[in-house]
Amino acid sequence: GILRSAIIDKVLAGEKEMSAVANREGVWVTSANYEMHPEPDPVEISGHKCLIVDLKPRRKSPHLFLGKAWVDASDFTVVRLTGTPSQSPSFFAGETTVLREYDKVDGFSMATHAEAHSHSFLLGDTVLKIDYTGYKIDRNPTAAPETHVSTTHP
Repeated sequence: GILRSAIIDKVLAGEKEMSAVANREGVWVTSANYEMHPEPDPVEISGHKCLIVDLKPRRKSPHLFLGKAWVDASDFTVVRLTGTPSQSPSFFAGETTVLREYDKVDGFSMATHAEAHSHSFLLGDTVLKIDYTGYKIDRNPTAAPETHVSTTHP
């Protein structure tokens, strides 16, 4: 309904905001944004030998996650992030868990897929999926990548 559409519009606006050049450094997986604690044993994810790093955001933001990062052991690029936003993206969203998957595009680790699962008394169970395509690496970017969104609600 209308409320669900308004929330999805807010999430998409947040994705666009996060992709803006001026905001990127504030959401990167760096020690400036997170306390990081590596787990001892590497694992295999999507053909990558990965180190798992526990993440604790240094500030509240709907774009920073309390969770885990899977980092490629060969070049330290992010392969996957999972967790919960350190600040809820919406009052109506309820508890939200997020998965982001990354792949290398012209040598850069870029988001390729994101899923957010939430449950609230108003909206019930909601799944938001975003697929990122159409990346063009530009040293002076002016636009966010194309996104394709689908939602399900059992």
